Amino acid sequence: MLVRISVPDLTPAFVVRTIARANRWFLVTVLMLCLACVCVSIAAEAPGIAQIAGCFLVHSLGGLLGSFVVHELAHAALLRRMSGLHLIEVVTTFFRFTFAPKGSLVGWKIALIGIAGPITACAMGVALNAVLPASGLHWWYLGHSVFLLPVFGDGKSVLVGLRTWSRLVAL
Repeated sequence: MLVRISVPDLTPAFVVRTIARANRWFLVTVLMLCLACVCVSIAAEAPGIAQIAGCFLVHSLGGLLGSFVVHELAHAALLRRMSGLHLIEVVTTFFRFTFAPKGSLVGWKIALIGIAGPITACAMGVALNAVLPASGLHWWYLGHSVFLLPVFGDGKSVLVGLRTWSRLVAL
């Protein structure tokens, strides 16, 4: 799905709504599995099954999906503040959510936007590890460091930004 919006319309609410809409099949599946597990847990009088379902729910929503929301919100926050952009294309596909800004930016701004998502998610992972180390949620957030590799869009953006550090780049 492709949505074109103006830069000021790239609000946190829009980002969260769009991610939720793009992943509704995932959300419904997780919720149905957890509900089924709770029903089995009650019927079998085995509270351990409900505890496992709760852990699965927390990791699915708070870890997997939550880490991507934090990642994308960081990109969106910077994109909204960059002059030179007039339009944002939001591309959502199966397991993918991407911002494609249209306009022009100086290279260092491109690098900054590219690094913002993974670094913010990693910082959240460090904070979660300090507050809830036994939960294991921090690993979902720390795992976003791999998106800085050049095979991913963020890593490619960082490389483009570094190569064109002080030059204006048309996007």
